[in-house]
Amino acid sequence: RAVRDADWKLIVFPRAKRFRVYHLAEDPLEVNDLFETPKGIKQARRLFALLLEQQSKLEDPLDLRPRFPKLADPDA
Repeated sequence: RAVRDADWKLIVFPRAKRFRVYHLAEDPLEVNDLFETPKGIKQARRLFALLLEQQSKLEDPLDLRPRFPKLADPDA
């Protein structure tokens, strides 16, 4: 599953329990995964909340929160 806004994109891989975050304004080809950077994690958390919102609207039954506690809980 994935979500993006104008400048950022988050891709989550539920089975692998991995995620990727890209700053599309600076990296349109999605070469540099920023998941280990403070800025990347901050944006990933914001986008994850947006993804959960979209899942709810679309009635997607997969609960991603247990698979991605680092994104679901800012204190994780």
